[in-house]
Amino acid sequence: MVPGDDATKLYLREKGLSADPVELAYILSSDASVAVYIDDRKMTLEQVLPDNDFWRFIVFLDLKKRGYRAHVLRGSSVDLVAWEKKKDSIRDRPRYIIKIVNEGKGETVRSIIDLIKYSESNGMQLILALVSADGILTYYKAFTFKPIKSDL
Repeated sequence: MVPGDDATKLYLREKGLSADPVELAYILSSDASVAVYIDDRKMTLEQVLPDNDFWRFIVFLDLKKRGYRAHVLRGSSVDLVAWEKKKDSIRDRPRYIIKIVNEGKGETVRSIIDLIKYSESNGMQLILALVSADGILTYYKAFTFKPIKSDL
């Protein structure tokens, strides 16, 4: 198939092709030679990425730059999942679940505890991606631990 030819357009019209807006934005931002068309209209990064996905895109971009495989989740209390570097995202289960927390909006302690329980019961690590009011991104691992007995 050749991009833009009639056979490709027909195939895509019949079979369809879907990608998350964050992933499309990543492709557009990573390679200037790539063009994304929706209904025969060439799209810009701003047109592809909704405003409410800006921080999800920033975290996704940062994970990719660090060498992780990442996937956006929709309709979940988790924003992204990520695989260890060099792991196969088809055969291997994700190692990390990522929850984006914006300073000033916050999360309830109960929701964080529930995410920790979920991640640990599924063999994953919860990562909180904290976005400060200044736009600084910091990652924190969230996990449970058992205190050691003290002889005090």
